[in-house]
Amino acid sequence: MPSDPTDRNTACGAIAMTRRNERPWRYIANDGLLARSRMPGRTLLTFATFLLAAYLPAIVGRWFPAGEWYLVLAKPEWTPRPQVIGAVWTLLYFMIGVAGFLAWQATRPVHRARPFALFTLQLGLNALWAPLFFGLQLPSLALVDLLALLVCAALLAIVFHRLRPAAGWLLVPYLAWLVFAAVLNAWIVYLN
Repeated sequence: MPSDPTDRNTACGAIAMTRRNERPWRYIANDGLLARSRMPGRTLLTFATFLLAAYLPAIVGRWFPAGEWYLVLAKPEWTPRPQVIGAVWTLLYFMIGVAGFLAWQATRPVHRARPFALFTLQLGLNALWAPLFFGLQLPSLALVDLLALLVCAALLAIVFHRLRPAAGWLLVPYLAWLVFAAVLNAWIVYLN
């Protein structure tokens, strides 16, 4: 027996069904997935912006080379060579940029402030390490910065994973390297 269209429960059900069916389309249209296919240049610009932002700590670090002070420091024998450190950071900065880009795409504009404030904070803490360690020659203060960076990056990985799991997983090698760097920094503080 067909239900009465004026029945309140049927009408509410139809409205709910219509809204439920509209949401994916509205989400796709408003979140940029359709816009991406129409505006690939904008997507490339956003991607390039995230890569540039991710590499800013490396650019800052170039202003503070290791120098002779670092060469005479007592270091553990398992300290990686500078070429290895440079190669690892190059890959990690790329992964950080891609993670930021993926999380940006998965987040609506009104919800971007907190995750990307955290993203910016961890980049700032990352950029601060080289001036503290090599510039001011304060390994103990650089270690404090590195521990704060580790906490911030771990929170960022959790937040990004909630937004888009791939973005969170891309930060796991970064976290592993930060743990290694913190242990190395702590050994240098201890030995000197």
